[in-house]
Amino acid sequence: MLLEDGEIDEVDEMPDIESAVDRHNEIEQRFRERKSDDYTPSRVKLSGSLKSSLRYMIEDIEKGDFLWVNEESEFALCRASGDWETDLGLSTEKQDEFESNDVRNFRKADWEIVPYPMVPGFVKRRFAGQGNTLSQMHIEDSQKLITKQIFAVSEFDDATEGLSAAVSDKLRADVTPSQFLGILDPAEIEDIVLLNLQAGKGDWSIIKSTTSSSEADIECELRRIHDDEVERAFVQVKSGNASVSEEEYVEKAEYGDVFFFAEKPIDVGQYDNMFEISPDEVFEFAKEQTGLLPDSALLKLNAYL
Repeated sequence: MLLEDGEIDEVDEMPDIESAVDRHNEIEQRFRERKSDDYTPSRVKLSGSLKSSLRYMIEDIEKGDFLWVNEESEFALCRASGDWETDLGLSTEKQDEFESNDVRNFRKADWEIVPYPMVPGFVKRRFAGQGNTLSQMHIEDSQKLITKQIFAVSEFDDATEGLSAAVSDKLRADVTPSQFLGILDPAEIEDIVLLNLQAGKGDWSIIKSTTSSSEADIECELRRIHDDEVERAFVQVKSGNASVSEEEYVEKAEYGDVFFFAEKPIDVGQYDNMFEISPDEVFEFAKEQTGLLPDSALLKLNAYL
């Protein structure tokens, strides 16, 4: 956990893992004496090594490293500005305050609150579902650059006038589909895939009631009239590293076309009525129909490309 600069008095630095383990054994002994059976589980493994989240904080994070933090729909970007510290050097009152939030380790940091619409998709995806308290993000260099850009922003501009033309010009410059998709969150990618099906690929129309369907394997159903016949389709959208299991959609393909979008390769060649919407196709649609993109997508693309 990171705390704002200036809140905590510094204690001695712990320059190596052996000292860190010793310090944590001391912390835990203090809390056993104070809290008896209410004491929380150890941060030191039986082998004597530190658990991963502490190892990251103590050994792997360096001054100047960036960290994204999240609580529900609130996001902040931090830059570590101090070394690892513990609560042992604090007053009993401060220790009690920290203990109520289970905080025994901290590093000073500079903070920037990032409005939810401006949080890049590669960040939101890392916080989706359950995860570790602290983990390292393995991202592309272009995404690291975006993180630095965000931290340098003093005030986010949410004006949308002229955005479409500006983003269109940027998308036609030296931008790859991977960079484009990496900026967008899963909901924005889903919107653009569905827009492509409605405005750019086959004149499909969404059945609104199916967008909140309990069927987790599809985003929605679509309809169109072709040669005086009603045709049905189903859509599944996966972003980031999420994959699609084509064989699970064989039954649905008996009732209509099944469209898949995923950033990972899809093999639908052996199945009837299954079709891939590729990242390249979605990117080309965005370049040709930029004005249809959601405002949140336009804001982020304009800021980070």
